[in-house]
Amino acid sequence: MKESLVLETNESEKFLEAIRQRIKSKTFFGLRGDMGAGKTTLIGHLLRDQNVDVSSPTFALYNSYKAFGLSVIHVDLYRLESAEDVDSAGFWDLFADDQSIVLAEWVERVSVDELPLDWQKWFIQINVLPDGKRKYSLFSFV
Repeated sequence: MKESLVLETNESEKFLEAIRQRIKSKTFFGLRGDMGAGKTTLIGHLLRDQNVDVSSPTFALYNSYKAFGLSVIHVDLYRLESAEDVDSAGFWDLFADDQSIVLAEWVERVSVDELPLDWQKWFIQINVLPDGKRKYSLFSFV
């Protein structure tokens, strides 16, 4: 795999705009960051101008919203501990809709190599700095 783009910034609005520019059907955004880093909050800010009220899907596994003219599937993989858990939870079925995007928190719970080949894949890393500010990174592999 070869890195095709890296964007790092402490400016959340600049970062959100970079994500918005990449939203199109069949796009996967995997989010990584420690507990409390702001993964759900970032998704909420991303969808705020679409009049979507975002809530954490931790116990439901996923929430589905309409935004950007697409189905937006917000997934929280935190509770899944194995590949069997991912399979039995129906995670892979979420990629059946060609007019959707998937935003998955705790993406490290799935193998990147198993994601659908025909989907664009973006990864978001959120790091909390010692001063409490966030550092956002966006990257893709081709």
